[in-house]
Amino acid sequence: MMVGEDAPAGRGDLFGTPPARTAKKAEGRQAHQARFRITLTGPGIFAFTGIWDSWKRPDGTRLETFAPVTTEPNEFVAQIHDRLALILHPRDYDCWLDIDDRGGDPRPPLDLLHPMDSKPMNMTPANPKVGN
Repeated sequence: MMVGEDAPAGRGDLFGTPPARTAKKAEGRQAHQARFRITLTGPGIFAFTGIWDSWKRPDGTRLETFAPVTTEPNEFVAQIHDRLALILHPRDYDCWLDIDDRGGDPRPPLDLLHPMDSKPMNMTPANPKVGN
């Protein structure tokens, strides 16, 4: 996550850096950007959602594609960004992965497309070299 120096006022302060929705570039120069590490307070790993497909190109070769799913940010992440990668609760893993291949609806379960609760999230400054 990155924060631009052209942050809107009035939303508080996080780690001494003004919050922003997006990082903006100034004319002819790169905007200063702070980087943050976001983790969950509980032990173990967590899963981001995504959609995946494998298809055949016109030349006959296969192409595998993947796109992460994002949603609106929770109140915690909204301090630094205007979207949040969709994080699944472990109880929802099977629901997300259980696409009916017998002619049912192959779309992901839409009721899971909401931001994760911010209570189990931590945010700390990341090394400025992240992203370089």
